[in-house]
Amino acid sequence: MTRLSLLFLLFAVPALAQTAPAPAPEPAPAQQPAQNAPGETRQPPRVFLQSASHGNNWNARRDQSMEMSKDFSKSCPDVRLTINQQNADYTVLLNHIEAGFSRDNQIQVADKNGDILKTKEGGSIKGGVKSACNLILADWNKQ
Repeated sequence: MTRLSLLFLLFAVPALAQTAPAPAPEPAPAQQPAQNAPGETRQPPRVFLQSASHGNNWNARRDQSMEMSKDFSKSCPDVRLTINQQNADYTVLLNHIEAGFSRDNQIQVADKNGDILKTKEGGSIKGGVKSACNLILADWNKQ
């Protein structure tokens, strides 16, 4: 090798190596969306049931929560019933009143924050449960 070739190798080649373009950075991984991706199923809303029963008959004082849970299970399978009010997304309150042969049912639905969504008076427990179910599912789907 000639002296000029050696000088070129000593000075020019390292300089060329420093000016070579850097490899392109790898793309960052895609961010996960905050909401459920298409095709994923969302957990059903949790509903806590509470009831009070009043009246002047010997059998008027009974807990109607069991009756409500039976009706919810049959007519509203898209909700999950819970006995833990702190984990509930919704609370359904029933005030059942019996006086002689007359019965009155008042149903109130509230969200997780305790905000009342609706109060309904009259009708059967089963009808009130269907109405509460429709209200809960409509509100849940808005979120």
